[in-house]
Amino acid sequence: MHFDHIRYPEGSVRKGYSHDSASVARFNSAEGNPAKLSWAHWQRDQISQFVFDAYNLIGRKKPWVKVSAALIGKMSGSGWTSYDAVYQDGRRWMELGKVDFIMPMIYRERAHPTMPFIPLLAAWQDRASSDRQIYPGLGARLIQSAGWGEIVAQIKEVRRRGLPGLVFFSATGLERAWELLGVDEFPYWSLAPRSPWKDSTAPPAPTSVTAEWSAKGIVVQWKAPEAKEALQYVVYRSGKPSLSKDDVYSIVTVTGRDREEYLDEPPLRESMREVYYAVSTLDRLSNESPLSSIVRVSGSSIGGR
Repeated sequence: MHFDHIRYPEGSVRKGYSHDSASVARFNSAEGNPAKLSWAHWQRDQISQFVFDAYNLIGRKKPWVKVSAALIGKMSGSGWTSYDAVYQDGRRWMELGKVDFIMPMIYRERAHPTMPFIPLLAAWQDRASSDRQIYPGLGARLIQSAGWGEIVAQIKEVRRRGLPGLVFFSATGLERAWELLGVDEFPYWSLAPRSPWKDSTAPPAPTSVTAEWSAKGIVVQWKAPEAKEALQYVVYRSGKPSLSKDDVYSIVTVTGRDREEYLDEPPLRESMREVYYAVSTLDRLSNESPLSSIVRVSGSSIGGR
């Protein structure tokens, strides 16, 4: 569940928004403002209470659903900021555990005069991480205005800081860059980050794993473990008998839910005498099981990744 425009309109402070009769009455009442907050803090609290109530309700109904929110890229201070201009208190949401991850919309280049990418990213990471996750938002339109090199530099900065991921806005801005992203910067599979505060129990591994040649390639099959939810599976492949979940290069696919078969049609890039497979189970919160037993397939021409 993602909250996008979870904020007051731009220009709220300058325009005095929103001094409508209902808001003013609530602000001045003991029931609507029991802590006697100032107008700015009270408006901020209205958004926070909505986020808290929504998070609690979602958690009761579907505890595996993650809740996220988009925040203005600059946390606080002068100008267009999350905390002061549109009354978002994302740091408090994270500290109280009422959001699973946030997406600060840092859509500017590194050299921007008032909203430079790296200092804004550092501010969020240093002041708002708590035990929740931050996925900085990168402006895809910078490909046209600042060049592909700017996007690459921002991706590298996010990785250098050890953040779990990033978000592009919007998809239309990436229309000419999908191949560059897939080949240059994101060429390998990646599992979604875990959310251990929601659930950290890994599911059982699949059993009865087999791998056999067919007319179209190698068919890998397994038996699903018993579970109360729909599961996905991660198929690993290597030219060596040792396989590890830490080796992302060996992931060949992450299946859809409830699949118990994968057809491996690797490009014949190299000749291999044998290939090894293992499969793990993935639940809805990205908790991954141990690897299954490793199975071997022999052949004279088996493609590697």
